Amino acid sequence: MASTEQRSSLINRILIGIAIAAAIVALSGLLITNVVYILYMAHDTITPVDASTAEGAALILERAEDAVGSVDLMLSFIQGLSVIIGLGFAAATLYGLRSTQEARQEFKENTAEIRQEVEAQLKRMEEMQKQVETQLGELRTYRPYLEDLHNLRKDLEQSRRELEKTIDNVARVLQADQEFRLRNYDTAYKFASQVLEGDSNNWLALYIAGWLEVHEMDQLDAGIGHLRHVMEIKRDWPAVRAAYGVGVRRKARHVTGEERDRLFLEAESALLGALADAPRLRDFNNESFWGSVGGIRLETGRLDGAMEAYEKALLVTPNSSYPAGNLATLRLNRARQTGSKADQQRALDAFEITVQDAQREQILNPNDYYLWMDIAQSRTILGRRTATQFAEARSALEKALAIYPSQDSLKTSLRGWQKLLEYCPEDWKDVREHLQEAVSRLEEIAART
Repeated sequence: MASTEQRSSLINRILIGIAIAAAIVALSGLLITNVVYILYMAHDTITPVDASTAEGAALILERAEDAVGSVDLMLSFIQGLSVIIGLGFAAATLYGLRSTQEARQEFKENTAEIRQEVEAQLKRMEEMQKQVETQLGELRTYRPYLEDLHNLRKDLEQSRRELEKTIDNVARVLQADQEFRLRNYDTAYKFASQVLEGDSNNWLALYIAGWLEVHEMDQLDAGIGHLRHVMEIKRDWPAVRAAYGVGVRRKARHVTGEERDRLFLEAESALLGALADAPRLRDFNNESFWGSVGGIRLETGRLDGAMEAYEKALLVTPNSSYPAGNLATLRLNRARQTGSKADQQRALDAFEITVQDAQREQILNPNDYYLWMDIAQSRTILGRRTATQFAEARSALEKALAIYPSQDSLKTSLRGWQKLLEYCPEDWKDVREHLQEAVSRLEEIAART
């Protein structure tokens, strides 16, 4: 639209310019002609004429008529020029009006076209809006599925993290089990504790931690708690019931009266239940749990039942010094009771077997505390046959103590020495002196720790 108006204005200015130029040219020509004519007339006028004569008067009249004619011609030209100029302006005006009308018409046409285009665009936008609303409606129907997918993604991410955690715990518990079997107990307990920090229901980590707390770390309550937890998770696992019985047995030693009797009964029940399912069941020290049953019966004064249990243990582990040494102790008690020389010799023979079994086991476990203690006790009793056994017994005792036993292990050994002193015949004075010496030594160490 602006371009059309600018074009019309330019044409008007050109037409007006042409008209003015034409007028100026015509006027200039007229002026020049009249100037020349006036100069000519002036020249003739300057020429003297005698008016008194008829010829002179006629000449003057002729010159006057020419002058009047010139003036009329000039006026006619000016009028004609005015008409021409007016016509030019009129033409310009008419063209301008025409151009304006055309511009208006063009503007209307352009406006109509623009309106049509805008209406078409609006229509397309309405159609697009309808399409978008339709698509949004369809998408809204998928929203529950998208939410389910989002929740599924969250669940999968959580499962991935739990799987990674589980894999890490499996690796740690396997490491704990390996270290435990290699008797690297401190390292095994560290790994088991790390597993339990992330998974308090990991039954293998609970079992390893509980066993070590009962046997090696003097943490009976914690160990019994861990083993009881395993029993709740793995009800059909005989080994954990047996280990729990051992822990309760050790706790019974620290109390007296009815509580002591109740705990010994609970411990024996747990052990017998496990052995009923697995008669040849062994602990991590490769000892039969029948030995623990024999120990409970021995500590509660049921010597015949204790001997029966140790004999069953010896059937499971025929070359173990643990049941062999306890059977030798019970035979020593029988020899004291009967006073029979034959019973005394059978008891001494049993202690010889105990030393041999312990020495064989030392090939694989040269630094085992209990093996050195079995040798020390047996050689002390065997001093009845050969006095040189006392020196070897003393040396074995020092080696056992150098291994730094736990407080509970030390007290267990002290009770063993006390039993030997109790069951030793009164007439074995040299043996009793060495037994008393060992008891005093262990009591002194126990009092310091």
